[in-house]
Amino acid sequence: MRQLLPAGLFLVLLVVLAGAPLAEKLASNRAGLAAMGGCLKGHGGGDSWLPPFFRAVQFSCLGAPEAAEVAFHEALTDKNVRVDILRAHNPRNSLLAEGAVRHHSNSAEAYFWLGDALLASAQDSKAVQAYEKGLEIDAEDADTWDQLGRLYEAQGELKAAGRAFSQACRYVDRGKNGCPNAGRVYLLLGEYELAEQHYRVSLFQVPNFARSYRGLVDTLIARSGTSEGLAYVQALAAQGDAAAQQALNESD
Repeated sequence: MRQLLPAGLFLVLLVVLAGAPLAEKLASNRAGLAAMGGCLKGHGGGDSWLPPFFRAVQFSCLGAPEAAEVAFHEALTDKNVRVDILRAHNPRNSLLAEGAVRHHSNSAEAYFWLGDALLASAQDSKAVQAYEKGLEIDAEDADTWDQLGRLYEAQGELKAAGRAFSQACRYVDRGKNGCPNAGRVYLLLGEYELAEQHYRVSLFQVPNFARSYRGLVDTLIARSGTSEGLAYVQALAAQGDAAAQQALNESD
């Protein structure tokens, strides 16, 4: 573990330095190199002169998690600290995430961090509240919309789930699951036009996606009857579309 962390420290240093003024860059550079040096030497305690964040990372590297957490909490009091980097180091630490929300109440990242930490400890209802608050600040975080949609659906709130998945579709979540998930939920709700729209956008985002083909066929059949749905996929299969042929085979 000790061999890997210095590289992680260097990566953090690069991120922290991006866009900083020159004097700030130089100071951070010295602090980052000192933290890395202390870790490499393996001495017993963090350097007290280091800024809290670098001291926390150094304590983590040296295998002193309790001291690291104290330093991370201290780092949160800095209004300019990178909350996303603290989150990356402590993704499931709900106490630190709560501290991030207290000290950085205008940061969507802080609320998303808290949501993830609460979800990891099976506090789904509280996680939903944290995600919702974060999305009020940053409404374009597609992955959080997708996660929120899954939580809404698990709670039986299908209309809310459909809206959340639709937002994930709009902003394109990393897994590109928002569109087909929205299509599936809207199909369950009998909102056939919305289901069709989202399945078609899914096929634009991920061409030849069999799951969306099947969903679109089910939607067309539910809305207009079997002939239209089958005709659509049969035409694609006739053009040599393997996913369309797979959808036909599975519908038999």
